[in-house]
This record gives sequence, structure tokens and C-alpha cells, in this order.
Amino acid sequence: GSLIDTTAPTVTGVSSSTTNGTYKAGETISVQVTFSEAVTVTGTPQLTLETGTTDQVLNYSSGSGSTVLSFTYTVQAGDTSADLDYVNTTALALNSGTIKDAAGNNATLTLPVPGAANSLGNTQNIVVDGIAPTVTSVTVPNARTYTLGQTLTFTVTFSESMSVNANNGTPRLALVVGTTTVYANYVTILSGSSLVFQYTVQTGEADEDGIALMVNLIDGNGALIRDTAGNTADPTLNSVDRLSGVFVNGAPPLSADADADQTVASGATVTLNATDSIGSNLSYLWSQTSGTTVHLSDTTAMQPSFTAPTLDVRDQNETLIFSLVVISGSRISTADSVTITVQPPTATAATEFSDKSDAIRQTLTDDATTGLTSALSANQAMVQDAKGRFVAGDTPDMALNLDGSFEANPVSVSSMGNFFGQSTQGNGTRQVVFGTFDVQRDDTTGASTATFNGKIAWERSVSETTLLGYFIGGDLARSNIAGSFTGDQDHLGITAGGYAVHEMAKQLYLDGFVSVGAGRNNLTMDDGVLALESDYTTRSATFGMSVSGVIGPQGYEIWPALALTVGRTWIDTVAFTGTAYDATDNTLSLDAGMVTLANLTFRPEFRVPLDGMAVTKSLRLITLAPRLICQQTTTTTTTAQTCGGGAELGLQTHSADGTTTASAQILSDWINGQTRTSGQLSVEMRF
Repeated sequence: GSLIDTTAPTVTGVSSSTTNGTYKAGETISVQVTFSEAVTVTGTPQLTLETGTTDQVLNYSSGSGSTVLSFTYTVQAGDTSADLDYVNTTALALNSGTIKDAAGNNATLTLPVPGAANSLGNTQNIVVDGIAPTVTSVTVPNARTYTLGQTLTFTVTFSESMSVNANNGTPRLALVVGTTTVYANYVTILSGSSLVFQYTVQTGEADEDGIALMVNLIDGNGALIRDTAGNTADPTLNSVDRLSGVFVNGAPPLSADADADQTVASGATVTLNATDSIGSNLSYLWSQTSGTTVHLSDTTAMQPSFTAPTLDVRDQNETLIFSLVVISGSRISTADSVTITVQPPTATAATEFSDKSDAIRQTLTDDATTGLTSALSANQAMVQDAKGRFVAGDTPDMALNLDGSFEANPVSVSSMGNFFGQSTQGNGTRQVVFGTFDVQRDDTTGASTATFNGKIAWERSVSETTLLGYFIGGDLARSNIAGSFTGDQDHLGITAGGYAVHEMAKQLYLDGFVSVGAGRNNLTMDDGVLALESDYTTRSATFGMSVSGVIGPQGYEIWPALALTVGRTWIDTVAFTGTAYDATDNTLSLDAGMVTLANLTFRPEFRVPLDGMAVTKSLRLITLAPRLICQQTTTTTTTAQTCGGGAELGLQTHSADGTTTASAQILSDWINGQTRTSGQLSVEMRF
């Protein structure tokens, strides 16, 4: 048997062998229609493309006997398409011809939907631009008289983006100035579509009734003016602004211009300016006619300078007047003058505050650092006392315990002390009342601080190896500020937190604390010019932990300890009321940020009895404690890291009844290349 082919060929896609791009009038584009099988063509089938106002019809050109038929399209003037495609699915027509397969089946001519898959617009990216650009407007120079050396500017705007190839000549506009033809030459393109032409007025030229365009055309002068597709522009000038008010006077004028009056600050460098003077081959002559005499850098310069008189904040304005004449050959211009007003410095509380903001911020952060250091020390001492009670086991209630100390070194003096009381409640919880007080003075700046810190704590041994406690407290401080500012600050704060002591192994202890607090600060300070007052709040948080132990070789003990303490105080934005120059400003503020302190200390203490008794029972002990210290202090603007070492040498004596203890210590530290040495003497009495 034989097979009969009754299946009609169909269009599977439309594409183009022409490279994607933009094509102008006169350029050729080849379009291919692909069928599902080879077809034979008779006559001249046609394909209609969507090309703007007039759709172009393409004639079949080749491909009979294959699956691909080609149609040729030559872009016509006025054609346009942003993405070339045919008009619709029936755009392929036989035009009295035939398209059949080998079996004689007529081809189905339906095309893919324009823009859809396998359509010409989908498979290719061909832009058709057959429209020649035209001039839409011509902007002419402003209506006035243009003198020698001044420029007349014409802006010719086209209907689309343009390009200019000036390799073989420069485009120009023919102008009539008086009775003479001159040319404004092309200089640049603005915003892609506007061509700028300029002409400079020459000596002797004159037109008193308005210049004119000789013809309403751009003279290409050998240049190529085209759009981005390459279409040559229509040179006709349309919508030209009026030129009747544009006059030319090329006579060489002569006029001195000393520029506008100036108001300058005290002591400022002032520049006089004669650049707007009119004339050819000018020379200049400046002179001072009024005011405090100043020295001009060069009286014959176009722009001489001088230094304004220095005024005090309480002085009145100073007025200086200068005269200028310009000279051209044998001609001398009429004099022009300029007035320079010199103003005294305007000092206010705000300007003083701004100038001294670093010193003010330093005062705030220094005081915060002192308070933070005191809080860390107090919390560390609190935990050390709790550890002592924990190690000692059951301790008797104590109504009052007082001790004090005195410390001096080459730059500071301080005295300090504490009080302590203890009572035991029925549930095994101890209530502890304790506190510290100290007075510190820095001989470098003369600043001093007196601080009182008191706490009430409740602690309880939750097991044989663990003690837990929590506390509330308050602190009161009075600071005497010294340095670039002097004054006082009162601080009232509250704090709360907890602590723990844990025996990890026999005679090996881990302890730590954490606290949060807030404080109210009342600050007054003055540097002789600026007086400041502020009532602001701060927030603080502290954390500390240490690992310590007791090693007891025969005849002495070693108490090694590794401690880390971290504290942060948030000062944030502080509002001030400032007074300076008999004026008060209550809108001043400064962001002092925060202060962070971190200390890491390793301290093994050697305790040696001098009376031959056990360390725990000895009435006279000598102690030696070498130590390694690393400190970091961070503020909003600075971070300081220091590490070093030190040593403590001490002597302790106890009365036989245990009510009196006296101790003396010499301490020396080597930190950041500096040696700090101090001595301490303390006496403790129990009642």
C-alpha cells in the first residue's frame, strides 16, 4: 500500500537573519518565515509589517523548496517601530501565488500572535527609525546689548536625541550683525537633543536695531547632524524666538567695577575683586579712602587681599572703604568704590559651649569613671567579705565593725573606711549591713571626691558549697571639679544586684557579682567665661568574677586569685543651662555617650607568719603579692588599653583579744611605662 500526505504545512515561527539593532531609512532587513516542512512557492507572497503610520508590505524573495521563506524589507522614510513585528496573525498573504508542500497541500498561513512566542517581535530585537529629526524650537540670547567679548548663545532643540560628527566641518548659524554676516559655531549638545551655538562679539561690531538670522537653516558646513539611528536631520529652524531686542555694541568700553560690598569677620583674609571691570588691556589701581589703615597685598592687582582688623567681642563694627580705577592705554575710568564691614566676634554661650565641648565631655566622663571605679571596688569588697564569711562558716552576729585606711602617692591622697554589721534570721538567712566611705584628692588637678556607699544584703548558704545573696543600696558623692573647669557635682544613686560564692574544690573558690543602678547628678562648673549648670541622670551596670584558692605549704600560705571586673555607665545626652557674656542659653546639650571599664588581675599573695604560729592563728603576718594587671577604659571617643605588673608588701598585726587589727602596705605598679607607688596604713576596731 502507499501513504497519502494530507497534512498541510504550518508556520512554526518568524525571525530575522538581520542583526538586532536600530535601522534607519534606506537600510534593509531580511525576515524569515519557517514552516513545519519544506514548501514550494509560486508567485510573490507578501508579509505586512507594523511600521507606524504606514504599514510596509514585504515581497517574498527566496527559500522555495525549503522550510524557510525569506522576505526583504527596506526601511522607508517615516517608518517607525520600537520592536519590529508583523501586523497580525494573518499578515502573511499569497498575493495570487501559492505555498504548498511536496504532496500539494496548501500551507496554513496563520502566524504566531505578534509579541508571543516564536513571533518576530519575540525572537528578535529590531528597532526601526525612519523618521528624520526636526527642529522643535530655537532659544536665542536674552534681549539686551552685548558688548565686546560677550557671548551670544543659541540653543537649537530637536525632536529626538542627536549626534554631531564634526570631523569635516563645524555646524553653524548664519547671523546678520549690522550689515555683516557672522557665524555662531556649534559648541556642544545639551540633554542629548539640544545643539548649542555661540558667537563672541568682536571689536567694532554694532547692531542697534536687533540682529537677525540670515536664513532659517542650520549650515552643516561639512558636518553630519544625525539622530541615534543615523537619520540626517532636517536643518530647517522652526519656532525661532524673537531677535529684535538683541543688540550688539563692540566698541571697547571702559568701566571700573569694585564688586559688591562685603561683611567679614574680625581678622579675616579679605579679597577685593575687579574682575567685572570692562575694558581691554586693563591695569588696575586700588586705594583705601576710609577706615583703619590696612596693607593691600598689591594695589595694582585685579584681586588684591588684606587682613581685616582684629576686634574684641565688645567692639563696634569697623568700616573700610576702597576705591578702584581701571586704565586702558591713555584712558582712565571713573572711580568705583567698595565698602568692607568688619564685624567683631559674636561670642555666645552656645559658641563657647561648642568650642569647649571636648573639655565638658571629659569632665562628665572623668566623673563617671570615678563613680564606676568606686562601684566596682565596693562590689568586689562586698563579695570578698561574703567569701570570708562563707569560708569561716557560722560567724557570730556583729552590731558594728569599723575600719579605715589612708593612702598617699606622688600625685594623690585618699582616705577610706567601711562599716559592717550582721544579724541572722530564723530561716538561716543572714541580713548584712555594710558600706564604704572614702575621700580622694588628685594633686595634679586639685580635684577631690568624697563618696559614701551603703548596702543591705540578704545571704544564705543554699548548700555546703554555695552561698547566694542579693542586695539593695545607695551611694552619695560630692566631687570638687578642677582643671580647665572648676565646680562641684553632687551624685545620689541607687543600686541593686546579687552575688554568689561557690567552693569548686577544697580551698578553691569561684565568686562573682552583678548589679544595676541609676543616679541623679547635679553639676555646676565655670571656666571664668562660661558657667554651666545641669541636672542629669546616669545608668550603670557592673559585673565581676574571680577564682581564688588557698595553698598551704608548711610554714606559710599562698592565696592566688584571678579576677575580672567590667562596668559600664551610660551618660547619654546631657542638657545644660549656660551663661556667657551676660546672656543665658538653656538649650545647650551634649552627647557624652558611655564609659566602660574592664580590669583583669592575677594576684598570688604569700602570707608568712612572723611568730612561728599557723597562718590562721598568727598575730603578726608579712605578706607579699606580685600581680599582673590589664586595664581597658572606653569612652565614646577614646579607647585606652594598658597592661603592666606590680607588687604589694604588707605587715599585719592583731591584738591577742582579736578586737584590733593594724596593717601597713607598700604598693608599686608598672603600667604603660609609668611607675605608681603608694602606701597604706589601716586600723580596724570591733565593738
